[in-house]
Amino acid sequence: MENKNCVGESKPLVYKYSDGNLNIEYELVSVFQSQDVRSNDIGCKLEQLTRELDENREELQIIKNEIYNNTSHADKTDYIVAACCGIICGLIDVFFVGKFNFKGAKAWSNKAVNEFVEDIAKNDGYKGDGGLKGAIKYLEDKYKVPNDSSYENAGIGVSSKTHHLDDMAHHPTIIGLIFSLLTQFTSKAYFSNSAGVFSVEGVNESLIGKTFGEKIYRGVVFWFFHLVSDMSGSNKTAGEGMGIPGPILSLAKEISSLPGVNKTDLPKILNELYKNEHFDLRSELAVAHELGRQAIPVIINEILVRGFYFIRRFFAEWNEKQNLSKIEWDRVKPFNNATITRMLTIASGTFLIVDAGEAALKSGGNIYGFILRINFVNLFRFSMAVGSELSYAIKREKLGEQYFRKLITRNEIYNSKLHYQGYAILLVAKDTLKTISDTYNLFYQYAEEYRETEGRINNRIDYLKQKYSSDLADSMTFEERMRYLQK
Repeated sequence: MENKNCVGESKPLVYKYSDGNLNIEYELVSVFQSQDVRSNDIGCKLEQLTRELDENREELQIIKNEIYNNTSHADKTDYIVAACCGIICGLIDVFFVGKFNFKGAKAWSNKAVNEFVEDIAKNDGYKGDGGLKGAIKYLEDKYKVPNDSSYENAGIGVSSKTHHLDDMAHHPTIIGLIFSLLTQFTSKAYFSNSAGVFSVEGVNESLIGKTFGEKIYRGVVFWFFHLVSDMSGSNKTAGEGMGIPGPILSLAKEISSLPGVNKTDLPKILNELYKNEHFDLRSELAVAHELGRQAIPVIINEILVRGFYFIRRFFAEWNEKQNLSKIEWDRVKPFNNATITRMLTIASGTFLIVDAGEAALKSGGNIYGFILRINFVNLFRFSMAVGSELSYAIKREKLGEQYFRKLITRNEIYNSKLHYQGYAILLVAKDTLKTISDTYNLFYQYAEEYRETEGRINNRIDYLKQKYSSDLADSMTFEERMRYLQK
């Protein structure tokens, strides 16, 4: 059956059926143009439904690929190797890293910061032999900032022991730099005390830049060198006094100053951590130093697991393709897939079990000793791996729902197409019946005309016989009789 599509072009109706490996495609074509106006509408609708089915098939395939990519395909070998990697790295942590040694790391960070302050002072022109104390005094005297003493006698709950934390411009962060520049342009100092109360105080006007360029210079350069002078405490308590807060504590303090957050206990907790526990920049460096030591076996674990994954998948692809250009690298690269995430979860989890077992044995039931022997970097890595596992599970759940909805839509489209195909077949049947009827009428008409012609011929033959002798008529051939009759 032919139809005119929506733009008037005559096209046959094409039907497709697919079932596994069996693909059938056929057309319904009539020998004449249907006069039923519904034929064109049905043809257009069938073309639209066919396009929708093709689009739906492509969408289903995309979702299936996504489900595949978000599903772990690790096998027994992958699990065994991942567990072995975790055991090996756990033993490395036990025998070569040991427990978290904050005291030793703090001694290292104190020395490193003191040397850094002295080096900065010497590079800036300090020539004295006063050691750390002299270097701090040199930097303090040369790079004074207008907000340094604004808290004194202001009654805002800020003391000499906490002003490095409470004064926003004493933070070694981008926020601290912004407040330093703000002080230069507003002649105000900005504080947030242990109760979360934000205060704005006047400053020493003589230390404010006179021009725009001088304000920028003092707000940036003076700010940096002044912070360096405060890293190891003041010149009176060089190497022992309260230094500036580290980036992490500074950021926490800045967050604690926000409206709403300042009503919580966070400002008080941070104040106690800084003032009573002396958790300043040097303490953060000490923690970073220890975490750096703990990170070594964790990094080794990552390298071993990802390396095994890459090598095994690469040779599997090579054995199958035997051509580098044909290798599907998405199946080889050891990143961003559920399989490598599953292997790393097992590896880091096994690492954690070995680490926790050693910590339990050597801590003797002391919770503090147990915590110090845990590898925090691996604990964090294990948490990330578990989080990734949950993320993949959530994605699979959502993709499964999408796939199910697409299947329902496909069934609806397919059923609609079947209905329209039924309509089209009925129109074909209707047109066929009309054709049979018209053909019968034509044959009937031709038969009547034949009978009439046959009667006329018989009459002429009778006339011929009467006019001529029977012998003459009988001797004429059929062609002679026909020529005679046609005269």
